[in-house]
Amino acid sequence: MLLDIDRTLNVPLADQIAAQISRLVNEGDLPPSSVLPSTRELARRLGVDRGTVARAFSRLAASGYLALDQGRRVQVRASSLPGTHPLQESLASRTAHTDTLVATPPNGHFDLRSLSPDPRLLPAKALQKAMCQVLKPANEGIEPANPRGDPCYLEMLSRRMRRHGIESTPETLIATNGAQQAFDLLLRVLLKPGMSVAVETPGYASLLALLRLHEAKVIGIPMGDKGMDLEVLRRVLETNSLCAVFTMPCFQNPTGVTTGREHRRALLQLCTTHDVPLVEDGFLEDMQYFGQAAPPIKALDTQHRVIYVGTFSKLLWPRLRLGWVAASPELTERLAYLRQTTEMGGQQIAQQAIATLQKDGTLDRYTRRAHREYRRRMIGLLRACRLHLGPQDVKFRVPTGGFTVWAESSLPSVLETTLVARLQQAGVLVQAGLPCHVAPPQYACFRLSIARCDATAVDQALSRTAQIVNSLRKEAPGC
Repeated sequence: MLLDIDRTLNVPLADQIAAQISRLVNEGDLPPSSVLPSTRELARRLGVDRGTVARAFSRLAASGYLALDQGRRVQVRASSLPGTHPLQESLASRTAHTDTLVATPPNGHFDLRSLSPDPRLLPAKALQKAMCQVLKPANEGIEPANPRGDPCYLEMLSRRMRRHGIESTPETLIATNGAQQAFDLLLRVLLKPGMSVAVETPGYASLLALLRLHEAKVIGIPMGDKGMDLEVLRRVLETNSLCAVFTMPCFQNPTGVTTGREHRRALLQLCTTHDVPLVEDGFLEDMQYFGQAAPPIKALDTQHRVIYVGTFSKLLWPRLRLGWVAASPELTERLAYLRQTTEMGGQQIAQQAIATLQKDGTLDRYTRRAHREYRRRMIGLLRACRLHLGPQDVKFRVPTGGFTVWAESSLPSVLETTLVARLQQAGVLVQAGLPCHVAPPQYACFRLSIARCDATAVDQALSRTAQIVNSLRKEAPGC
């Protein structure tokens, strides 16, 4: 494994190491199960300190490229789930070094609905300190905001994009108030009268609500175990005028499905052939727990076909509303002009604070800690699903990362509202499936989330869920 460290670049050495190793994995030069040198050995070869290599390995592990076992052996992750399935893992042995959090549900409720990060994990004191540092200059907040975003924040985002194999510069980025504003700006630019939008179904409920607000004609493309049905999409592209195709290739919300490399290439090729923009929602890409990561579709794009939307809202404080768009310089310039005419600029003090947390290493340390904790919770949730949700009552998909598990019950869809209401009465909060569909589904569905409900609570929550589903099935004839 040959790595080339350039100390003249204004890029941290850990970022250079991580970017080069991820590229070697993506290009097949480091096949699955390849064993990498130890942190000590690689540090010696490169002439850097061991901590630099350790930070690079941790980032790659969180992104799904590497697996770190208890003996600290470093391997390229297998492309599929290993034989020791996450449902069968020993939770104690896998999480010996995890800071365990025990939640006391308010009013006896278990929150399996929220996608907001657990506040007990967030580096609140570090953010307060960073905010104070940003506000120290006497003229801070007086000068007009840059409609593209704070330069330090854009530079930080550019480095994060390069970690994922996306060639990016501040000129190809625009900061937004979360992903939702990014989608809104894109629809204002892309959506023309008579054009349609293709989305995954079930898909992101907030995007569907925004599309209805824009009075867009929405065409749902069914989601399968491997992702969006590309044959259906091909037929839609051949018979409709589309302004964009929206996809969430990593841990899709709500289904949790992650698409493989070949699916991503085929999707990009379809959009390229039909000259349609592809909007990629980079949802929680740093939260890969099992299997090997595939490169973002944007990393495979050579023609500025892909518009990448990122957000910190699901990883950090949602109220900060920090997101971004990575696209061609021409499109980001149009988005910046549109944004300037509507709000003059964004939350650039918060942007500067997050850039400070990235610079001093706080953001990466938090991400690693959050990754360990959420992985532990996901293993606990999947174990509880297997234990309590029998396949004849509820089928669930096993995600490779993220926050969500999608459950499809044997109950007819007309009972979904009743199911969700009875679960709430029993103290279990879940996300209803109906808002995630373009057209009503055949069966009652719901989404489970680990963001706010830790591993010590999910067993009791899923036991209650199974009881409610069973009672409704007995009440509904023919189920």
